Amino acid sequence: MYADAGDHSILVLLDLSAAFDTVDHVTLVDMLRVCFSSPPTSNRTFAVVMNNFVSSHASLSSGVPQSSILGPILFSLYMLPLGHIIRQFRVEPPKDRTFVRLQRRHINVPLYSILSTITILGMLMAGAFLFFNIKNRNHRLIKMSSPYMNNLIILGGLLSYASIFLFGLDGGFVSDKEFETLCTVRTWILIVGYTTAFGAMFAKTWRVHAIFKNVKMKKKIIKDQKLLIIVGGMLLIDLCILICWQIVDPLKRTVEEYSLEVSGS
Repeated sequence: MYADAGDHSILVLLDLSAAFDTVDHVTLVDMLRVCFSSPPTSNRTFAVVMNNFVSSHASLSSGVPQSSILGPILFSLYMLPLGHIIRQFRVEPPKDRTFVRLQRRHINVPLYSILSTITILGMLMAGAFLFFNIKNRNHRLIKMSSPYMNNLIILGGLLSYASIFLFGLDGGFVSDKEFETLCTVRTWILIVGYTTAFGAMFAKTWRVHAIFKNVKMKKKIIKDQKLLIIVGGMLLIDLCILICWQIVDPLKRTVEEYSLEVSGS
């Protein structure tokens, strides 16, 4: 039964005719206690009963006589827990060949936790900046800096931060089937977030360049709607590339085998 389950099996061969013959019971009990187990026959006593007389109880300190019918019974009582003791304390027979155990390499959980904590702090800071920018959008200095573009920069940063959580998830957190979808989603989020933040900064820089390029210093107004069109155009180009990529050559999960390493266990 244990062999079918893949557990280790031990075959003990012993002459039952002399089992426990002249074996000191206390010594046997003490030896079993060394193995962190107390046999069912420990703390046994005996008494002599004759007619109505019953002697006082005394400790049983010796084995059973030779050829006693109790020999096989006691042998079974002592040997049955042996397999459980071996499995409990992971005692294995010596290996007679080289065992190759394949296991996946996962992202270090403490490192992922540290990076996730830093990412959360960054997202909280970005959220505070977003709240400040929206609340003071009518302030003169904030209004001159294009608050809508500032909001897009912050939103792009939040999307990029969110992709860090997804890039830290591997086969230890999601199934193989979900991993391919996860790869696609986290790539899209990172690209869209980067393009949103960079596009907004590029649009603001372009407006400053367009204003100061005018050597005649004529009053030139470039509204935020035009800057939003620039950012939207960049996002549209990204989406076209991502969709074509997903159709022609979608991301797939592959298993890469590394060289064998010697384990200390």
